[in-house]
Amino acid sequence: MVHERGGWHGEVRPGLLLVGPLTFKTGADGTTKRRPAPNATVKLTETGLIPVRGPAALDPPGADTLAYLAPERLDAPAYTPQGDIYGLGACLYLMLAGRPPHAAAGTEELLAKIRTADPAPLRAVRPDIPADLAALVTRMLARRPEDRPQTAAEVAAALTAFCRPGVVPAAPPVPMASAASGVAPAAPVPHAVPVATAVEPETEAG
Repeated sequence: MVHERGGWHGEVRPGLLLVGPLTFKTGADGTTKRRPAPNATVKLTETGLIPVRGPAALDPPGADTLAYLAPERLDAPAYTPQGDIYGLGACLYLMLAGRPPHAAAGTEELLAKIRTADPAPLRAVRPDIPADLAALVTRMLARRPEDRPQTAAEVAAALTAFCRPGVVPAAPPVPMASAASGVAPAAPVPHAVPVATAVEPETEAG
């Protein structure tokens, strides 16, 4: 995987995660719901396209990016696999809790919270979430990089217990890009949509 080969993405956030293919179901009221197909996969886009930027606190990006940056990115150009793990943890927190780990009225408040505050415990927001899953997301959001899982492979292995059985097609080898970026561009996913919020469980009429 990319992290094991010394690469990184640098900006893992909801707007760059795509899921597909999707299935479509029209309800009795005429509304159409989209659901991931049984063979759906999640792709991280813009791999190899994220430029190396200076400390985020000196030139803050928009809240839709800043809220998913690791604390060490605020005051230094620290691009590491552990920073990607933090961003993925923040995305999982959003999907499970319906809100980012930190919310603030303005940039300075958001910067301060990312530096010093812990997110509200997931189990306080969603008591139905398995305790081990909530603990994993909490580890991914640790403020110190060494306290997080160290690679995406470690996270994937930990998430397996919470996933439905299935077969994921083997991905082709990812060529490494130059030192100015993490990895080479990924192939597009057909019928994909950004992953920003949790998918509500589908219920059948009794």
